Amino acid sequence: DKTVTMVADLEGRLANTEDAVHAAERARDSAERSATARVHEAETRCQEAVAGRALLDQELLTRAARADAEAGDAKLKLQEVEDRYTSSRDDQVAVIKEERKRRAAGEADRDASDLR
Repeated sequence: DKTVTMVADLEGRLANTEDAVHAAERARDSAERSATARVHEAETRCQEAVAGRALLDQELLTRAARADAEAGDAKLKLQEVEDRYTSSRDDQVAVIKEERKRRAAGEADRDASDLR
């Protein structure tokens, strides 16, 4: 009679132990799934960040190229303005020199007329 009770008690303890083991295994599996999901989520965010960074880098390169092109255009326009200014100034200097020559020639002609 005691043996039967002891066996029943041991079987009960074994059943409780098995239940505890199964519960621990389920908890472990749940924790592993949760950890795997968190790792996957972190990897996804990391990939998105890398892709975003690549887009930003490309945008910066595009903007830098555009700025270089605009700077080149501005330099060409500045050179054109400087060339026109130089040409205009040279033309004005030539006109002034011509006018001075004409005046000097006119004064020389008057001086020669006065001497006659």
